[in-house]
Amino acid sequence: MKTTYKALAATALLALAGSVQAADADNGKQLYNANCQGCHSTDTHVGNNQSVKSLPALESRVRMCSQNLRKRLFDDELADIVAYLNRDFYKFK
Repeated sequence: MKTTYKALAATALLALAGSVQAADADNGKQLYNANCQGCHSTDTHVGNNQSVKSLPALESRVRMCSQNLRKRLFDDELADIVAYLNRDFYKFK
């Protein structure tokens, strides 16, 4: 039985890793423009005053904004927004 749980956990982790890599930054830009620019522009993401210091922090911030504004975005849409912001502004590895 333990082997089954380990196999399921490993499968779930691989699926999650695949979805992160499959994020679509171009779609993320469109989603950002439609859902995020009402509160702030991309200027928020440049300069020395950035409060986001890591990719997990960026993911958390995007998720928090979506929840606070009740945007009802799906996980893949949130991943696309994170991919766009990271590609064009943050450049976390």
